[in-house]
This record gives sequence, C-alpha cells and structure tokens, in this order.
Amino acid sequence: MIKHNNNDLQNIIERKNITFNKFDKRKFNKYSYFQTMNAYKELFITKVETIDNLKFNIENDKNIIYYRNYFKIKKSIKNNELFKEICNNIFFKYGIKNDFISTDEDIKKINDIKYKHHVYSEKANYSDFIRMYKFEHDLRSFLLKYTLIIEEYIKNSFISVLNNDKTISANFLTNISSYNTKEFKNKQILRTLKLIIGMYDNTNSKPIRRKREQQLTIPY
Repeated sequence: MIKHNNNDLQNIIERKNITFNKFDKRKFNKYSYFQTMNAYKELFITKVETIDNLKFNIENDKNIIYYRNYFKIKKSIKNNELFKEICNNIFFKYGIKNDFISTDEDIKKINDIKYKHHVYSEKANYSDFIRMYKFEHDLRSFLLKYTLIIEEYIKNSFISVLNNDKTISANFLTNISSYNTKEFKNKQILRTLKLIIGMYDNTNSKPIRRKREQQLTIPY
C-alpha cells in the first residue's frame, strides 16, 4: 500500500475530472480529503466500472484519453499495452504482487479485491464536496443541540417522578426487586441493569465516593 501527501491527493482530484481551481487548492488543508471526497462521492458518481469494464472499453477504443490521464500512463505506452499498464498501476496502488502470468490472472487478482473505478460527473466541483461537508456538519450540530435538550428534559422528568413519589425507595434503581425478573431473558434489560449498578458502584467518581464515605444517598 502507498500513502499520499497533499499534492498527490490534489492530483487525484484533478484526475477524477473534478474541477479543482486555485482557490480550492488554497483551502485544501482545511478539510480532510477522506471526510469530503470519500464521504460524499456517491452524490457525484455517474458510473461505476469494474476491471472487466475497463478492459472492454480499451479494446473498443472507448475513453482512451480519459484512462491515460486518470492512471497517469506515459505517452510512450501504446494502446495495445494500455490495459496491462493500468493493471500494473492498480497492483502498485493496492500493494498486490504482480507475477506477470497472464491478463486473465491479472483480472482475477483485481476482481478478488473488488476493485471499482468511479467515473464522476463532468460538472462536479471540489467546492460541491465542501458544501456538502459543511451542510452535514451544521445539521449534526443542530440535531445534537436539540437531542441533548430532549435528553435533559426526559432525564429530569424521570428523576422528578422518582424523587416525588414517597412510595419509591432511594435504592429503587439498584434494587433487583424493582424489576420484572420474568423479562430477564431479554439481554438488553440485563445490560441496562448492569450499567446502572456499575454507575452507582463507580469508585472512580469523586462525588459518588464522597457520598459513600459520608454514608449519604447517591442521587439518581
């Protein structure tokens, strides 16, 4: 396997026929390639090709210039050698040993790693990927904010019921008799109870440890 520096990653974007201007290059370091390009590529891919598709297209003189540019094939390589050179390129990228046995063997090895070649829309821009990244980031922040508000409300309502009901003991949550043991075949109930008891027995928590030392009730 090989790793890529930022210049390599920028070249990869351009080889994908994605518009990548000077302004995009200046802000490239602000965003992770894998959090933008890989995360949202499905929105901009128009076709997915296997190695068999590539072989068929090359044999029928389709998209030759595109393949040469994408796989960085030297001009000295003739068209009848193009597919073999593309296979070598893929072998190098994925760290696959090339035994130079036959074209069929090359295809088999590449199919074994489930290789896919993604063809992007000619109208795709790098800035489109960044916009999607920002949109999802804002959406996650928005949802997290109100999820926490809802969680806090439910938690406080639950605690209020436990505190205000005089028939409920202070150890209600950790008392096994508070639970319907007939339902303990449900593993989720057992995991929840174990989690609750584990929180109450957490000796690493200074507030809990202090309450125990003072022989005071640990709040819900």
